[in-house]
Amino acid sequence: MKTELTIDESWDRDGNITADSDPSEEYDRWLAFADEGIPVDQGGYVGDEFTLADFEEYIRVLRAECKAELDARKPLHLEEAER
Repeated sequence: MKTELTIDESWDRDGNITADSDPSEEYDRWLAFADEGIPVDQGGYVGDEFTLADFEEYIRVLRAECKAELDARKPLHLEEAER
């Protein structure tokens, strides 16, 4: 049975990928690391654990979380002005 890996728990444990990150660049960075040939039992990756779409979705969620946080902090008079 294959364990489902997630980017936040398996790759971005330190939170280095941000809402401003480029999904293609992050995917390429991950692929380069996977290509280094570090054995899986020593913290390496095979290279098929994630796809570009996984990184796009991960960063899309980060952006949505940031927007929600900013909206929650927005003063009421600014919200009314945007309506």
